[in-house]
Amino acid sequence: MKKLTLIAAILLCSITMSAQSHDFEVQVDLNAGLGLSQKSGFATGIDAAVGFLPTESLFLGFGAGFDFLKAAYTVVEDEITKNGEFIVPLFLRGKYTLASMTSSTSLIEPFVMADLGYNASIGGIKMGNGEGIKGTHNIKGLFVEPKIGISINNMYNIGLGLRMQHFNYKYFSAKSAEAKVKGAFASDLCLHFGLVF
Repeated sequence: MKKLTLIAAILLCSITMSAQSHDFEVQVDLNAGLGLSQKSGFATGIDAAVGFLPTESLFLGFGAGFDFLKAAYTVVEDEITKNGEFIVPLFLRGKYTLASMTSSTSLIEPFVMADLGYNASIGGIKMGNGEGIKGTHNIKGLFVEPKIGISINNMYNIGLGLRMQHFNYKYFSAKSAEAKVKGAFASDLCLHFGLVF
């Protein structure tokens, strides 16, 4: 966390020093997880990033958000109980825009993007069908999400990302009644719909 704070501070200083010569941009994203992984469930929420463009193609910035994420809480042999938690991601973002494609009505630009940061858990909630444990904080730590997508008229972003989030879970085996706390990375494909200001 201290390293992430230091990196964010350095980036903020760089942005401030470059304010006279570079354009600023604000990106707001809605994300919806597809829930394709057995252990990770899904992630959904809203994130915002602010940064500058040192070139026409490159965006560098930092951001925060408010998300809901499901991941395994207990694993008993092959039986998995998932937990849902509200999390606050703090991240650095890089985005590179590829060649432009212009039609009669739209400017379409494919891009690659990546977020790298840390998630702080606000706490779990009790969910239906016995899933979830209220008050837990097992979904937290490092996360990374590479993305690909298209930008339309420099106003809208549509993309697909692979979100990988660290979490802890309790593992019970048939040989021992004591739980072992294990760490893993939950992964989920996420759809992104964004606005650019």
